[in-house]
Amino acid sequence: MDKKFSQTAPAKLRWKSARLVEKTGKWPLAAAAIPLLLAGYWQLWLAPDNARQLSALKTMQQQLKAPLPVMAESDEPALQTALSVTEYQQVKMLFAILARNKLQVEGSSYHFPAAGEEAEKNLKLSIPLRGSWSSLAQALQEITRVLPVAVERLDARRTQADVSQLSITLQLTLHRGQA
Repeated sequence: MDKKFSQTAPAKLRWKSARLVEKTGKWPLAAAAIPLLLAGYWQLWLAPDNARQLSALKTMQQQLKAPLPVMAESDEPALQTALSVTEYQQVKMLFAILARNKLQVEGSSYHFPAAGEEAEKNLKLSIPLRGSWSSLAQALQEITRVLPVAVERLDARRTQADVSQLSITLQLTLHRGQA
């Protein structure tokens, strides 16, 4: 019985589909299939992507809630007000990348250049770090790929020859007005 049913099922399906096409026509069936195809596309491709983007947005919002840990009381108060929200987020992302690559930030200083066109477009950062060379290389690769920065100076020293930890001074320029 199963063999007979498996042979007749495709034939019955073809017969019923031919009758449906005969009764309604090809164009109305094609027009009815378009919304079904669009709903399937949305369900299979767009809905999971929306969920991923919403979770990424929540993660970013949580990261932005924490204040920047780098402004000291002795820094210029004008500097804190001079940073736009985008620059604040870029500096915060810079420190997040350093932390993600297991580099310890020992402090930092910021300043805008004194005069000229450079002062309006750039923010200079000097960041003393501790970590390994491979961590530094990975962090620099990610920073230059993600942020509009230029590495101005990199100073790396070992306290002893047999120690893998480096004392690093990283000087960057954040180009303002670019994303």
